[in-house]
Amino acid sequence: TYGFRLWYFGGAPLSKPLSTLCTMQHNAAIWITGGFRTSPTGALEVIAGLIPIHLHISKLARRTELHAATVPPSHAIRSLVQKNPLSTPSLQLIKDLQTFHSPITDIDRGLADIIDSFNPLSPAHLPGSCILDLFPNQVSFHHLPSRNAPKADI
Repeated sequence: TYGFRLWYFGGAPLSKPLSTLCTMQHNAAIWITGGFRTSPTGALEVIAGLIPIHLHISKLARRTELHAATVPPSHAIRSLVQKNPLSTPSLQLIKDLQTFHSPITDIDRGLADIIDSFNPLSPAHLPGSCILDLFPNQVSFHHLPSRNAPKADI
């Protein structure tokens, strides 16, 4: 799914790439579970613990929109999708943006749905603000003994 945004965007023909990915995931589920070739894909995915591929691709697409919301204001993607008419390479220069389909326009449309604000330089992200730093006595770790540890005599 690396580079899926090159072929997955609104208005793109998705039947061939998704059918190829479904076949790949079915083969992976057979390999994981040891099932038969004629076993239903949905059942194999449930047993193998795999999310259906169309939902996985949708999740990745939503993550790219969230990633675009977290980039700094000086980032190239932000300059393309921001609503500032003074920014020269903006998508607002395209006359009929509703009929223009690309990954960037999908990100631009998805940013309108995001209501949370992200600040990667927030004081909450500074060292010393983590749970382990604030409450060191409240968190404990129980490590399993290693395989090379000497065994106790019974």
